[in-house]
Amino acid sequence: MSRLRSLRKTSIRGAKSAATSRLVEQVAAVPFRRTGKGNIEFLLVSASSGRWIFPKGWLEAGRLPEDQAAVESFEEAGVKGQVLLPPVGTYLNDGGRRSCCRVTVYLLDVTKELGRWPEMAMRERCWVSAEEAKAVFVGTAAAAVVDQAMEQARQLAAEGGA
Repeated sequence: MSRLRSLRKTSIRGAKSAATSRLVEQVAAVPFRRTGKGNIEFLLVSASSGRWIFPKGWLEAGRLPEDQAAVESFEEAGVKGQVLLPPVGTYLNDGGRRSCCRVTVYLLDVTKELGRWPEMAMRERCWVSAEEAKAVFVGTAAAAVVDQAMEQARQLAAEGGA
C-alpha cells in the first residue's frame, strides 16, 4: 500500500488547452504482462520530474507511430514486445514551452525485459497492478485512455493472447 501512495503522489499533470498552444505529436506505450497467476501488470517508468509515467516520446519524422511506441518502450523501460493495433486512444498533454501534445497511446504486449537499456541510468521502472497504475493517472488528461488500455489488456489476457 505504501508503494501505491508514493505512486499516486507523483501522478502526471493535466493538459493545457489546445486552443492556446501549438499542437505537437507524441506517442506512448502501455507495456503489460501476464503474471503466473493470470493477473495483468503494467510497467511505469520514472520521469525526470520524479513522476511515474508510461514510456512516451516525440513522433520522429518518417517513423510510424506504433514503431515509435516500441522504440520508447525499449529506450525508457528496457522492454520489447508486440505493439497492438489500433491505438487505444489519444489525449492532450501539456508539452511545455507553449505547446500542447496530442499523445496517441498503444498497448505493448511485453515479450522480453532487458537487464540493460539506453536510459537505465536516468529512469526507474516499476511493474504495478492495474489498480496501482490507474491511481497514478486519476484526475489527469490521460486517465480515460489509460482505463481503455487496461480494459483492452484484460480482454486480451482473458482470450489467451495478443
